Amino acid sequence: MGLYDFTTKEVLNKVFRTASGGTVSVNDGTTQERLNAVLDTTNNRLNVSLANTYWVFCHNFTDEINTDDIYLPWSDSSEGTSAGTKSYFIAPFDMTFVKLQHRQESIANPHNLNVIIGSRVEGNTTETTLGSQTKAIAGTDDHKAILYDSVSPTSTVSKGNMAYITIEADADPGGSTDHYITSIWSVDLTS
Repeated sequence: MGLYDFTTKEVLNKVFRTASGGTVSVNDGTTQERLNAVLDTTNNRLNVSLANTYWVFCHNFTDEINTDDIYLPWSDSSEGTSAGTKSYFIAPFDMTFVKLQHRQESIANPHNLNVIIGSRVEGNTTETTLGSQTKAIAGTDDHKAILYDSVSPTSTVSKGNMAYITIEADADPGGSTDHYITSIWSVDLTS
């Protein structure tokens, strides 16, 4: 069989590049997603296997956070100091927190900002902190994306439970401003 011959079993491949732009060889390990697809002509379907699936969520809002514990929104820009219907996301699969980026448009005062990842177990109203990370924010960090990628311990929200994220500053960062926040989660589609 030649290189360009047709078969009844087509395989879809994705080309990966290293961080420096180099090529990745067959069966090399990468931190990227891997997609394997095989055409099943007997059942007339394409069987797809996904690994390292990531979901990205937007939690943007505008407000003065003071030193309050702020629940981030999952569905619109309505954050709050108490949990509400927009403060949670029901995990349809096991979800593991990967990282969060936060950009404040106007910072008047230096402060430490703590990010907390939590869960509310199905059939229960008790919140459980799964992990947290604190970063020092300078008064000159306006318009800079601050990365939270070392939340400890590893924070996994099990299927059926509700995920939540809060932020809390130890000093008032200043007046009302835009907060641009993105969280990334690894999702286990087999759960």
